[in-house]
Amino acid sequence: MSKFKGTQGKWEVFDQGIKTVADIRSDMICRIPTEWDDDSLNNWQANAKLIAAAPELLEFAMEMVKRYPNSEWITDQANKAINKAIN
Repeated sequence: MSKFKGTQGKWEVFDQGIKTVADIRSDMICRIPTEWDDDSLNNWQANAKLIAAAPELLEFAMEMVKRYPNSEWITDQANKAINKAIN
C-alpha cells in the first residue's frame, strides 16, 4: 500500500482573515476565501473542517484494512477511499 505523500502533521482550521488549513509547522494546505455571502462562507468553512480531518480519516481507513483483512466489505470500502486519497 502506498503512503500519503502530502504535508505531514496535524492539520487544523485557523481563522486569520482567511480560513486556512495548516499543519503544525504552519505550512499552507489550502486557503478558504472569506469574501463570500454567509451561505457560501458556511460551505467553505465546512469544507475546511473536512480537509483538516482528511489525514486522520486516511490513517483510520488504513488501520481498518490492517485490523480486519478478512472483512471484504471493510477492506473494499476502505481501499477505495485510500486509493482515492493517495493515487
